[in-house]
Amino acid sequence: MNEGQKYVAVKIDLRSSRRISDRAEAQERLFATMRALNEEFADAVQSRFIVTHGDEAQGLLRADMASSVVRVMERAVDGMRPQMLRFGIGLGTLATPIQPDAIGMDGEAWYRASEKIADAARERKFVLFSGFGEEADNQSSAMANLLLYLRYRWTDDQQRVIELVEACPTQAVAAERLGISQAAVSKSLRISGWRFYSDGQDALVRILNSASGASGDRSF
Repeated sequence: MNEGQKYVAVKIDLRSSRRISDRAEAQERLFATMRALNEEFADAVQSRFIVTHGDEAQGLLRADMASSVVRVMERAVDGMRPQMLRFGIGLGTLATPIQPDAIGMDGEAWYRASEKIADAARERKFVLFSGFGEEADNQSSAMANLLLYLRYRWTDDQQRVIELVEACPTQAVAAERLGISQAAVSKSLRISGWRFYSDGQDALVRILNSASGASGDRSF
């Protein structure tokens, strides 16, 4: 363990989990979603995401890639739809050695993440940040809640269009792969508010990079 080294602790809860009709299926998807996060964000993950209880999970990210938490939240949300998630994000040091899996560790990063996920539940918010500085915490929390609020309102078709547009070099290529017209792609993006979402996403990444001392405007 590096003394003074900071990390980003991520706590995840299933919202209203007691009202989920098929809890076994939801838990299996939570396991699958955590495995997918570990694979996609291997460069940023310091300690692997794991399910700690039936409806709770957590992971530890490198502080120099703190803004990867934006994509982590988005991928977790997409993996667990239609169930909703809440997040507590804490930047800080550890008081115990790093573990391969995100369990058996202690320190301010975890204290902050635990405090914020409890606050998020009490305030009925999707996510709260702590440890990036008071102003950055407030700005990041406000922006992230707006983004997740919008993301949860995308239809499956809108989400599919957005995923391909983000992965393809042009909208024309995305339209071809979807088998629809470019005009239909543009209409779907407009209705979903994707341009505004993308602008907000960029702003949140810049806030987190600046507050954590990471370089670059985007981590993805």
